[in-house]
Amino acid sequence: MQNRAAVMHGTHDVRMEDRPVPEPGPREVLVEIKAVGVCGSDVHYYEEGRIGSFVVEKPLILGHESMGTVVALGDGATKHETGDRVTLEPGIPDGTCCECRAGRYNLCPNVRFFATPPIDGTFANYVTVHEDFAFSLPDELSDNAGALMEPLSVGIWANRKAGTRAGDRVLITGSETV
Repeated sequence: MQNRAAVMHGTHDVRMEDRPVPEPGPREVLVEIKAVGVCGSDVHYYEEGRIGSFVVEKPLILGHESMGTVVALGDGATKHETGDRVTLEPGIPDGTCCECRAGRYNLCPNVRFFATPPIDGTFANYVTVHEDFAFSLPDELSDNAGALMEPLSVGIWANRKAGTRAGDRVLITGSETV
């Protein structure tokens, strides 16, 4: 297996490199990436080299809106089988802080987020992720649609928080046509 990755070395400097294929740890799965969306954060890192206090100081693989196929299981991994198509949740909480223990892992202050320095992202052939953060996809959903589950979930959450429903009028500001 070859693990080709698009590695950002600085602003406007992305190079294709071979990286080691990661080994899945306990309760992790090895995923062969099939599709990755390009998020505004990827573009921002590429253009500016930073987002707030997160600064790209060493080579970094971008990408976090992704899906792929499970190709190997780590010790104790039981939620998936090899061959399963999965979408990946890009933020992996520590599981030990008070927010995680209270069931609010999305508020974990120690979350490790794909493509946020110093954590490499998913613009690579293979990544590992804890099995709890790989979600099965139905066969009728395309790979590209599967990669967009993370931004879709953000939109759903925002609409639920705002209390909007089908047919409501909303104002969208700050959008940019590229």
